[in-house]
Amino acid sequence: MNTLNVEGLCFSYPNKSVLKNISFNVEKGKILVVLGQNGSGKTTLLKCIVGILNPNDGKIKIDDLEVTNLTFKERAELISYLPQEDSMNFAYRVIDVVLMGRAPYISIFGKPSFNDMKLAVKSLEMLNVKHLAKEIYSSLSGGEKKLVSLARVLVQKARILVLDEPTNHLDFKNQYLFLKRIRDIVNGESICAIVSLHNPNLASFLADKILMLKNGEVVDFGRTDEVLTERNLSNLYETNVLIKTQGRMSLVLPKIF
Repeated sequence: MNTLNVEGLCFSYPNKSVLKNISFNVEKGKILVVLGQNGSGKTTLLKCIVGILNPNDGKIKIDDLEVTNLTFKERAELISYLPQEDSMNFAYRVIDVVLMGRAPYISIFGKPSFNDMKLAVKSLEMLNVKHLAKEIYSSLSGGEKKLVSLARVLVQKARILVLDEPTNHLDFKNQYLFLKRIRDIVNGESICAIVSLHNPNLASFLADKILMLKNGEVVDFGRTDEVLTERNLSNLYETNVLIKTQGRMSLVLPKIF
């Protein structure tokens, strides 16, 4: 059974159509990368999936449940979201930031339980950042903040991870290490992930499936080896590209010289 189905999704801001008839699916244990240039509609699509924005038309289903019919708590138990930018400037300890991911399971006047704390520590351990638990979050490096934010998303124990440009502000090595951790977690926890990226080389490294977006419309959707072609990428980025394949990885180079 498909974990997530999006059918005929449309969204418009006032006087501007952003998403036009978007359809795709992603199954448990798989990663879908939404690939496209800046301004192609990737972030808007993810915000519709997690319920921040309400689509004008179409359906978003998790198995047989329509996301728009779910309460905030029900949605938070099914979908976790890591936005592009971190706006947290308060002097919270890392462990407290991670515990925020347990909010859907804690009453408004309640406190984190021993089990909540245990899950938070386990999430930090999974990402090899347990040693940061008592550090102040705002004092961390960009890469450390990304890992702690991912730990917060994981402790939510949702079935679907939605990650918007998660490699922003990471250096070359840490981009790939971060994405490898996502892939290991998806495989190990039998969940699924939807990740927006604009770099086709990172998409090749991470994705089981790719959804290509251009001007709010689907260019192509399917398995990575079928979708990541020179023709599709040349169309998507409006420049001629060359693809060199090494094993399961494809190296995409623009023909600009």
